[in-house]
Amino acid sequence: SHGDVRGPKALNRFLRSRSSGESRLAAAAIRRAGRYALPLAEEHAFTHKDPYVCANLALGLIEQRLRAPEAANLLYSIFVNEPGRWMWEKEHPLFPTLAPSTHQHSPLISNYPEVMNQLTRLDLLSLLAPIAPSLAEEALRTFLKEHSWGISGLAAVALIEEGGDGALSEVHALLDDDDRQVRIQAALALALFGQERSAVAILEEAYATADFELRVKILESLGRTCCHSSLPFLTERLAEPSLFLRIIAASALIQCLNG
Repeated sequence: SHGDVRGPKALNRFLRSRSSGESRLAAAAIRRAGRYALPLAEEHAFTHKDPYVCANLALGLIEQRLRAPEAANLLYSIFVNEPGRWMWEKEHPLFPTLAPSTHQHSPLISNYPEVMNQLTRLDLLSLLAPIAPSLAEEALRTFLKEHSWGISGLAAVALIEEGGDGALSEVHALLDDDDRQVRIQAALALALFGQERSAVAILEEAYATADFELRVKILESLGRTCCHSSLPFLTERLAEPSLFLRIIAASALIQCLNG
């Protein structure tokens, strides 16, 4: 209860536990306790030996806007330097805990552990974006270096949705990135969400060497831009050997004609 010193003392004891599970759960509880546990979060976030304890405490500081820039830098550092898969441990539903992934492969979802890892990291990215836009952009660039459109591209779309104009500018800046894969992923995200016509040239250029799945995404994205300059390109795609690609191209062509 408010003002009861037994709670902070108990949490402090658990933070110092030799059990990583106990100390991480205590950090998650401190995060959920809000401003009442801020002194504990501030005391241990930057000094605890377990990076996951530090990350959970940093999340609490960011959410309560206490030393938020420092906490954002700490979280980003852990984001970069802990390359293993992450997850939200939900054994205790009230205290979801950032922890190393224990997810197993699922026959229902391809590459399930990695999908959940990327989604968990995306959660953190959405928290970083308002506090430290430059750090969020660099973290996003890491997502977009993945070699296939999928959760990495969805990360860009989600960031645009949550971050508004600022995030849109961050993704837009990546159209000029030195890494071709980053440019393509950024262009897809902008076209699918923001209907950005500046992405058109990058997508049309990428089409020639793209695999089948990426070609589908490019055609869908070009349709979403409703850009008349894509009409010649899409008309040429009506001669594709693949019936499916011809159908997608025809649909995109209609969208551009009516846009």
